[in-house]
Amino acid sequence: MDDTEDPPDIICDRCNRRLAAGSSHYWMTLSLKAGFDGWLPLPEEGETIAEIVSTCDNLDAEELEAQVSQVLKFTLCPKCRNHIALDPLNMATSKGPNTLQ
Repeated sequence: MDDTEDPPDIICDRCNRRLAAGSSHYWMTLSLKAGFDGWLPLPEEGETIAEIVSTCDNLDAEELEAQVSQVLKFTLCPKCRNHIALDPLNMATSKGPNTLQ
């Protein structure tokens, strides 16, 4: 980039707010990892290992990897950063048994 060009604006990935270059913004990294409690379910009656493995053949490598480990990165404006910091799982506005009181 040459010094006469304007730097690109920054876009909040949550609300699409356009932020001027150099303004306050935040990077959020979300790491999702498959949990393992040490127990493997028994195969269903009549199900073979080959049948279980064949279900994986229908998925590409990226889909399989995403089921085990996935890292998502987001750019946030200050308002969205504050919202996520206060309620990262968005439970205050969700309807269901785990709704915050």
